[in-house]
Amino acid sequence: MLIALFLSSSLMYIAEYEVQPDNFSSIPENMWWGLITLTTVDYGDVSPITALGKIIGAFTAIMGISSVALLTGIVATSFAYLRSI
Repeated sequence: MLIALFLSSSLMYIAEYEVQPDNFSSIPENMWWGLITLTTVDYGDVSPITALGKIIGAFTAIMGISSVALLTGIVATSFAYLRSI
């Protein structure tokens, strides 16, 4: 999750800084966008407007959904294993 957060925040800074310097002013500022997108909350206060930014946003959301699904599968398997003991 942390690697995805750093990667998506850095890529979004590269893609959106020139177009939206107020919203995507630095990589640490972009971590807010990355965290909200990875957790699929998406408040809508900051969003990409370039084509590359939208693609990065889509992949970030997919990474977030995948990591939550993976974690859910691991926890469910652990519960099923404990129940069978």
